[in-house]
Amino acid sequence: MYCIVLLLFSLPFYTVHCAVPPKVKVSSSESESGTKLHCWVYGFYPRDVEVKWIKNGRDEIYSEESAEILPNPDGTYQIRVSVEVTPEEGATYSCHVDHSSLEKTMVVPFEPGHRSISRIVMLILAVFFLSLVALGIYVTRNRESKERFNLLFCTYPWVVWPPLP
Repeated sequence: MYCIVLLLFSLPFYTVHCAVPPKVKVSSSESESGTKLHCWVYGFYPRDVEVKWIKNGRDEIYSEESAEILPNPDGTYQIRVSVEVTPEEGATYSCHVDHSSLEKTMVVPFEPGHRSISRIVMLILAVFFLSLVALGIYVTRNRESKERFNLLFCTYPWVVWPPLP
């Protein structure tokens, strides 16, 4: 009994230091006034995290939207920080994430080419898939019409189709 009491009294003085580093995904979407950049930080623990967008490596971009840290079912957390930007020639944008599990700030640059490449790949795959479906329909219908023609010719061998001139 003494051990249990001692354990209960000493338990608050012991803490388990567990930290899970965040994963980061950067994306963009087009809006009426320009481009919206999104930085999705997820799978981190403990809850406290600082996420911000930086332009050209030094200027912080203010976000009009309030970013709320949300819990995940597995006990980790996630946050999404979005900013509205007007694309400028030569400007670079990066998402900076500071978390207790990281030795230094994680910097994830926004690369606009990645999104368009993935769209092109998806478009090519969609065209390829639709072509396969169309080819399958054509082959099936062509096979059925040949079977009907062969059946007609076997039943009535004197019928020649199409009629000869």
